[in-house]
Amino acid sequence: MKILFINDDGYDAIGIQTLYKAFVNHYDSYMCAPLTHKSAFSHAINYYDHLELKPLSDGIKGFALDGTPADCARASLQGLFKEKFDLVLSGINYGVNAAQDIFYSGTVAAARESTFHGVMAIATSLHLQDSAGHVITDDIQNKFAYAAEMTKRIVDTLPKELLQYKESLININFPATMPAKGIKLTTLGLHGYKTELEHSSKDNKDYVKINTVDKSVGTGPGTDVYHLNEGYIVVTALHKGISYDEILQSKLAFIEKISTAL
Repeated sequence: MKILFINDDGYDAIGIQTLYKAFVNHYDSYMCAPLTHKSAFSHAINYYDHLELKPLSDGIKGFALDGTPADCARASLQGLFKEKFDLVLSGINYGVNAAQDIFYSGTVAAARESTFHGVMAIATSLHLQDSAGHVITDDIQNKFAYAAEMTKRIVDTLPKELLQYKESLININFPATMPAKGIKLTTLGLHGYKTELEHSSKDNKDYVKINTVDKSVGTGPGTDVYHLNEGYIVVTALHKGISYDEILQSKLAFIEKISTAL
């Protein structure tokens, strides 16, 4: 199987590097990721710019592209590589991409763009906030390694016929706890976002910063947000990366049986 790796945190980010290393000795692996950090760029693309293309080193087959995550998917699937890919893996994102995050996320956008070009994709993200909303910084390497291993277990057991769902993606979010309590198939939830505006002035110019000051669970059992906060790996199938794909979701029951043991 030929797999393309993309992300939004940049080609040298811990998430994509850890994921690539988990797969490279088992699958024909390639990478095209942003040259710089492009988190929360959503599905933005470049129409007019000439984008720098930098060959990757250290045995990685691929490129760093000075564009958005969606640019990386577009370029890769429209001639940057001679290979035809069977699957795109996007991530592992540094932070959650559940509920309405899928519309802000560059990670999910890269996966979504891949489906536009007829390649099934899996978006992967690691939740790195505690119940109080504080960013978790301890044992990061092992948390990403665990998420990468679990992603590989899922891909290893993915029936080949499901790769024919080329207009859909699978969105996976991993909790910060290791091991996870299990894996649950979920629908999209809703974050209870609370924001505040931070005003400032400098050099006779006014500025405003939009801060997210709290995230509370806005939906109940059965949703990604709810079960992620319970400590489960949550999996949601999305048609075109937008709407819940009930047909594909019904074929993913095997995922809940995969061991989450360390």
